Amino acid sequence: MTTFKRNIFYIGEIDWRLGSASSARIINNARAIELTQRYSVTLVGKGQERFSSIEGFRVLNVKRGNATIEKVLFSLFRAYFIIKLLKKNFVFPDVIVYYGTSSIVLLPLKHYCRKNNIKIVVDVVEWYDYSHLPMGRLGPFALNVWFAMKKVIPSCDGLIVISSFLEDYFSRLTEKSIIRIPVLVDTNIKNFSIEVSKNDTIQLVYAGSPGKKDLLIDIVLAINELCNRYPFIYLKIIGVTDEYLKKRIDFKLSTNIKCYGKIPQNDVYHHLIDSDFSIFLRLNERYAFAGFPTKFVESLNYGLPVIANITSDLGEYLIDGYNGYIINGPSKDDLVEKLELIIEKETRLCDFKQGIFELKNNARNTALNSFNYSVYSDKFEFFFNNILM
Repeated sequence: MTTFKRNIFYIGEIDWRLGSASSARIINNARAIELTQRYSVTLVGKGQERFSSIEGFRVLNVKRGNATIEKVLFSLFRAYFIIKLLKKNFVFPDVIVYYGTSSIVLLPLKHYCRKNNIKIVVDVVEWYDYSHLPMGRLGPFALNVWFAMKKVIPSCDGLIVISSFLEDYFSRLTEKSIIRIPVLVDTNIKNFSIEVSKNDTIQLVYAGSPGKKDLLIDIVLAINELCNRYPFIYLKIIGVTDEYLKKRIDFKLSTNIKCYGKIPQNDVYHHLIDSDFSIFLRLNERYAFAGFPTKFVESLNYGLPVIANITSDLGEYLIDGYNGYIINGPSKDDLVEKLELIIEKETRLCDFKQGIFELKNNARNTALNSFNYSVYSDKFEFFFNNILM
C-alpha cells in the first residue's frame, strides 16, 4: 500500500556543496522528518546548478551570482528568486520551512505562502547580540533581525527552535506550534570505535572557528599556565593558525600548544578520535543561550568527552564526571581551577586510561540517546501533523 506523502520544502540560504553547520542542521532535520514516512523533503539552497542532490535529497538551487553586483542583487532579492523557483517546480509544497532570521526573505515568503495556502515554518538557531552584526546594533542588519524576531517569525504557522531560551522567548509572543530540536547528528559512523591513546598525556582539542562566540584566548592562556606545572597536558587547536594567536598573545607559548589551521574534515575526525577531551568556553550572554554548540554534539558523537561551562541547554546533557566536566564560569581562572581538579582526580586513578575510556563511552552513549536524528522523528511527525490540521 502506497502512503500519500506531504511535501516539505526546507529553505537554507547556503551552498550545499560546501558543507557547514547550517547544512548539517537542515540535512539531519530532514532525515528525521522523512523517517516518519508521511513527509517528503526537498532542499532549497543557492548554487550554479538549478537541480542537484545531496545525501539522497533532491535540491533546488537559486543562482548565487558570479560578479559582485550579481551577488548583491541575488542577496537582496533572494526571496523573489526563491519564489520564482518554486513556481517553476512541478512539485507543490504543503509546508515551507525557512532556516534563518531575515525579514527581507521571510516577508515575501510569508505573503506567497498565505496566497497559495502553504504553511510556513521558521527554523531559528541563533540570536546574536546586535553589536556582533555588520554595522552594529543600529545598522540595517540588526534592524532586519530585530523585526524578524519581534514581529515576523511569531506570526508564522510554526517554529523549530534550537534551544529552550528561544522556545521560552517565542512562547511569550505566539500560541503557534513550537518544537525544540537541538543539534542532531548521524550516529552511524563507518569503522568507528572508541580509542584511548597509550601514552601518559592529557590531550585536549579545540576545533572550530572562534569568531566572537568562543573564548579561545582564555583557553590558550589557561593551558599555557598549566603546562609549566603539568608538562603532560597538551592542546591541539584545529581551524586556527599560529598567526591568529600571535596577533592576540604577545609572548611565546608552550610547545605543548599546537595550531593546525583549517584541515580536511577527515583529518579533523582523526584528531578528535585521538584526543581525550574537547574543550570550549562561552560568555554567559544571549547568543550563547539562544544557540546550541555544534562542537559539543560532534565531540560526543565521536566519543570525546567535553569540558565546557554551561550555556544554552548544556546542563541537560553535560554531566560532570560522566561524559565530560563542567567549568564554573567562562574565564581563564575558572578553567585553570577545573583542569587542576581533573588532573588531580585522573592521576589518582589506578588506571588513568580506563577512566578516560569510560568517559568516552558515556559521551558516545549520550550522542546515541539524545542527538541521533532518528530519536526526533516522532516529535517532528506530531509537529507537522498539528501544523497541517
